[in-house]
Amino acid sequence: MVTVTFGAQKWDAATDKPLTAPPPVGEKEANFTMKFSPIARVWDAATGKPLGAPFAIGDKVANTAVSPDGNLVAAASEDGFAQVWNAATGWPLSAPLAHQRTVNSVAFSPDSTRVVTASDDATARVWDAMTGQPLGPPLSHHRGVKSAAFSPDGTRVVTASSDNTARVWDTLTSKPLGVPLVHQDRIWSVAFSPDGTRVVTASWDKTARVWDAATGDPLSAPLIHQDKVWSVAFSPDGRRVVTVPWRGTARVWETPLDDTPWEALAARCPFVVTGGALEKRIPSPLD
Repeated sequence: MVTVTFGAQKWDAATDKPLTAPPPVGEKEANFTMKFSPIARVWDAATGKPLGAPFAIGDKVANTAVSPDGNLVAAASEDGFAQVWNAATGWPLSAPLAHQRTVNSVAFSPDSTRVVTASDDATARVWDAMTGQPLGPPLSHHRGVKSAAFSPDGTRVVTASSDNTARVWDTLTSKPLGVPLVHQDRIWSVAFSPDGTRVVTASWDKTARVWDAATGDPLSAPLIHQDKVWSVAFSPDGRRVVTVPWRGTARVWETPLDDTPWEALAARCPFVVTGGALEKRIPSPLD
């Protein structure tokens, strides 16, 4: 196994100043495992030291994830499988999670009980993380699915596909919610905002977009780049989006990018604060 760095740095989002020096060229030990290695590893984020034994999967690793509770590790592989392990013991929890083609992405639900996989077989699937059993039918696109993520409350999944669309799905019924989110080229990355009201997509049409997660309406003009947009994410407070193109510079954007009042956004949030505690919002009959 070879682990490498690719010039990754931490940056201050407010000042655009680097917070760390770039790693030396050719560095062979880092705090992440090289993509497309047949081995996945867990590393101490503070020291850069490996934690426990490596996790082996049949072919090249395409993506990895750690459960929110820190107890499980998952990896997606080019050979059409994903696997979930006990992070402490390194033992697999079940048989591999099988697709028909490369599994591009794997992510845990917020409560760590489920896993969603995205595959080039044009489907995403939700699985029981402990048993490896599929939970509902496949979430189907017309072409390969490149990325999938759970909403913060775990009731929805969003998928990004090479068919130029992203879709939001109900995890209980496996039915799509709302209209497709459409770009002019394949969509490579997708994420929910921390409050679950918005979705951001990254596309090879050289744009990223922010959408209303409930209606599918765009909440901004396209965020334009000079090259394909490879990755996208919200900041923890939901006020910013970071976009990463295939070549060029990453950008940080302020959100929301329209004139929607915060009161209207808050009304669509699946959570409310009651007595200082975060609780799931119960919709009124008028919602």
